[in-house]
Amino acid sequence: MSHRFRAILAAAAVAVSLIGCAENTVVETRTPSVAASNSSAATEADGIVDSLAHGLAIALGDASIRSLIRNDLRDSPFRLHALHLTSYLNGVRGRAIAAKAAAALRIQPEAFVRIAQSGPDFELVMPRVLDRVSWEGGAELDVTAVTKTLKERIQAGRVYEPGYDLNGNPVSVRTLRYSPRPYIIIRPSEAAFPAETEYVRAAAPQQSRNTVTTPAEERSVMKQRGRQQELRANASVMSAPNTVSFIIPCGEEGADPSCDGGGGPPPPPPTVGGGGVALSAEMTKDYCYGNSPALNGTTDVDNDQIRDSCELAIASRLAPILNIGNNDNRPARQPYWAASRHPDNPDKIQVIYAIAYLADGGDWAFQFTDHEGDSEFIITEVKNVTGSTWGITDVTLSAHFGAEEGVDPLYQSGADSYYWDDLEWPGVPYPRIWASLGKHANYRSNTVCDWGGGGFDDCSGAYVGTQIPALASRNLGNYYNRPVGSRSPSTQLVNCTTWEETPYPAPFYGSYRIGDECFWNTSPDGFAGWHSINYTDAAPYRRILSIYEF
Repeated sequence: MSHRFRAILAAAAVAVSLIGCAENTVVETRTPSVAASNSSAATEADGIVDSLAHGLAIALGDASIRSLIRNDLRDSPFRLHALHLTSYLNGVRGRAIAAKAAAALRIQPEAFVRIAQSGPDFELVMPRVLDRVSWEGGAELDVTAVTKTLKERIQAGRVYEPGYDLNGNPVSVRTLRYSPRPYIIIRPSEAAFPAETEYVRAAAPQQSRNTVTTPAEERSVMKQRGRQQELRANASVMSAPNTVSFIIPCGEEGADPSCDGGGGPPPPPPTVGGGGVALSAEMTKDYCYGNSPALNGTTDVDNDQIRDSCELAIASRLAPILNIGNNDNRPARQPYWAASRHPDNPDKIQVIYAIAYLADGGDWAFQFTDHEGDSEFIITEVKNVTGSTWGITDVTLSAHFGAEEGVDPLYQSGADSYYWDDLEWPGVPYPRIWASLGKHANYRSNTVCDWGGGGFDDCSGAYVGTQIPALASRNLGNYYNRPVGSRSPSTQLVNCTTWEETPYPAPFYGSYRIGDECFWNTSPDGFAGWHSINYTDAAPYRRILSIYEF
């Protein structure tokens, strides 16, 4: 009898009877004795999820099954396009997956469904934005399953989870770090599913795209997340000095009645923070956008429909203040930037500041997630106020981008967007952004930082803020935002480049030679953090640039 089947039998002890194919006998449900240890229960739970992950992974080796599950994830109307596992497996389309997975484990489909029912209330989800916008149903995919929530796994320091590739081979799946391989996870449901879940899912409109989501959809979600999902701190925290009020979540007293479909009037269009900055007199909207005089290959080298002199002035004069703690253990960085017309509102300009740290120092408490390279970013949205004055309307802040996402705002990963009036403006027309110690996750205030990352992010101690430099020589140019017109497509201005700053000596960054970094290349896949070794623990900037269409 295989060890996989023994795991299934162990799972049966906590919930259901299973039908064995080799012996063709029914294994009765057993009631655990009072003396059963916690470790025994944990082993049984591990057997449940191991069987689920193993069976599903082998089933997904079939291209038709991958296509089916990609489409059903794509069309799911629930958060993160998740599927409620047991409802789905009992539905018409899920039965085909259950049958394939059961065959891989040499059991009956009904037994596989009972395994899924015997654990927590599971959901099946692709939990990273980077995977949802890029996976097209290919065979490069890993599958994992867990019985602990994201919150519990973060608190336990579980950076990796055991899983399987589609050949059924064991693999370690990076869930709290960037992984170059996409993955699907079976996990305890992060949010409540509605009644008649499978009916709601099956009745949802079907899309025609080949990915689970699109960059535009993900940007829209992140745009709403900042206002809707932060928690207010308790009274003792809010009474502390130098803190700001949390945004009131939708549905709570004092929240914007229009948010989250509240039925109230739409919010007013965002204005600008700090009144904006007056650039050179000629830098009006018509001039900067090439309405008069027209742009050409000399005045708009990267072909992003913004005059080069204007985008440099906007990127440098309106760059945010980045607050870095004096006690940060990995502060070295070499920022680059890019500008483009906003893909969702071409009347605005978006600027990304790719901060490009040498390393991530790990969380302040245990440092269990430290790694070379750290591709944090800040995106500002800028509009013309009047004449040659331009100002910031919105800001998007990265925080653990590329890791698994959850529902609890304290355990979010990704990027949240804010209107200008949710940010700190320390007497200047550009906002102050706080970077957590070591991890460098970006937050709109010190208070939000201290509540971020499940409480593992920290902005305590002395902080010094400096405006992010936007040098002409560090303009990455454009690639994904290709304007419609007669001229050639958008142009990368900087791809592979060399570390220019004075590096921190050993032991801060080990003995690795500091080398080149490539922002647009497809290989190496990961952001290598300026080291000569190809690390893949940080999300590659090329994938971030593609989502925001720079």
